[in-house]
Amino acid sequence: MKIVLVQPPIRDFYDTDIRLQPIGLCYIKSAINKYLPEADVLIRDYHAGYSRKTVPLPEELSFLKEYYPVADKSPFSTFHQYYHFGESFDRIEAEINDIAPDLVGISSLFTPYYREAHEIAERVKKRLDVPVIMGGAHVSAVPHDVLGLPYIDYVILGEGERPMVEFVRFLLGHMKREDVSNLGYKKDGLLCFNPVRVNYPIHELPIPDLSGLPSERYQRAGNSLAFMITSRGCPQRCSFCSVHTTFGNNYRRRPVEHIIEEIKQRYREGRRMIDFEDDNLTFYKDEF
Repeated sequence: MKIVLVQPPIRDFYDTDIRLQPIGLCYIKSAINKYLPEADVLIRDYHAGYSRKTVPLPEELSFLKEYYPVADKSPFSTFHQYYHFGESFDRIEAEINDIAPDLVGISSLFTPYYREAHEIAERVKKRLDVPVIMGGAHVSAVPHDVLGLPYIDYVILGEGERPMVEFVRFLLGHMKREDVSNLGYKKDGLLCFNPVRVNYPIHELPIPDLSGLPSERYQRAGNSLAFMITSRGCPQRCSFCSVHTTFGNNYRRRPVEHIIEEIKQRYREGRRMIDFEDDNLTFYKDEF
């Protein structure tokens, strides 16, 4: 089975160069490789390492035009021009079609960029008769809205490693769809959601596989960059924060020896900078 996991491009007024290495997709790839080594998993990051292109403002943001009528050199000019950061949708569609996967998984992390994820899903369904599954924080926040779209067949709520492994097992005929953790699907015109279950223990998750990501696309101050997490979730319960929608209420930390081993592995791969992406990296300051 050939699986393509996609990080979409984004459209915005500005871009943050190092924010979106697809570490979540890399964790999912490693989990599938661990439990289903016969599967061939490819990651396509269509955001990092591409140029930008000017595009029209979406209708929802058209009200901004009267506030930024001309470009200038002040900080406010940030919101004068709207851009597409990443590969074009036409080329993404063509490449995925050429790969001819058996399953396409699309990451939808941030609500401001849901349109880009949906655009890819719609184009895939027009070209290929394969299941399209979507996950990420945006999906966990509004699963009914996402699954209700005609070009999205399945969604995953919460963390993705265990659900994706189980979903591939379902596609291979090894388990029932109703038994796949965290899965949303359509049945007889209705939206159905399986129970959200705990992920694999954090100490059992393999190191994320960055092998399919060209290191030259992820640079900071001339150094090759790698994302890393030492924990999942957060022990706090801030009312304004959505982290628990994806990672639940159980704060989990990786064993120190696992973190050190991953740092050593990244160094052997030639990476010289680590970007820790924990939701609350230094909560336990003394231990950190």
